[in-house]
Amino acid sequence: MRSTEFINPVNEEKWIQKAIKHPGGLHRSLHVPADQPIPAGKLEKATHSTNTRIKKQAVLAKTLKSLHSESAMMEKAPPGMEDMVLKLKKQYPGRPELAFATAWSIYNRKHGKQ
Repeated sequence: MRSTEFINPVNEEKWIQKAIKHPGGLHRSLHVPADQPIPAGKLEKATHSTNTRIKKQAVLAKTLKSLHSESAMMEKAPPGMEDMVLKLKKQYPGRPELAFATAWSIYNRKHGKQ
């Protein structure tokens, strides 16, 4: 049986940055300057690469990109839970995204969504 270690983002700051071993590696592999975003077509093509390292980096990049867009959507409090979000923001100073994520998690659990 394999054991997996769960990293709790509440206790660990910048946990995603620590998960990335070689920052800028995908940019270098795809010959894209570091100061420019990777074009969507190149990123999609890289996810089907025969080079497993590039493929894994591209899949991670797509995943992180989707997390970023989801967190931007979560900046709105669930209906009727605005007060709870304000209290959670005090509980997580400097990390408002955790307050919104927690509130949405509670709201979805109450309404039978996952």
